[in-house]
Amino acid sequence: MRTPSSGARGFTKTGSDTLTLSGTNAFSGATVVQTSTLSCSKAAVLGDGPLSISNGAVVNLNYNGPRTIAALTLGGTGTVTVSAITP
Repeated sequence: MRTPSSGARGFTKTGSDTLTLSGTNAFSGATVVQTSTLSCSKAAVLGDGPLSISNGAVVNLNYNGPRTIAALTLGGTGTVTVSAITP
C-alpha cells in the first residue's frame, strides 16, 4: 500500500495474505495486525500511534535505521521481526 494516510484514524490488517506498507503515513490512531503478516519497508509507514499485534500475527520491520513505536501490545504469540534491507 503506497497511498499516504493522515489524521486521527488508524489501520487494521486482516486477511491471510502478507501486506507490505511502503508509503509515509502520519495517522495517529492505532495500527492493529489481527492476522497474517504486515511488512513495513520504512520507518514512517506505521504512523504515530500504538502498534497492536494479535495472537499469531507478525510485523516485519524491513528497513535500515531507527525503529520507533509509540506503544507495543503483543497478544499471545504475536511476533515482531527486525531486519535491514541491504541495498
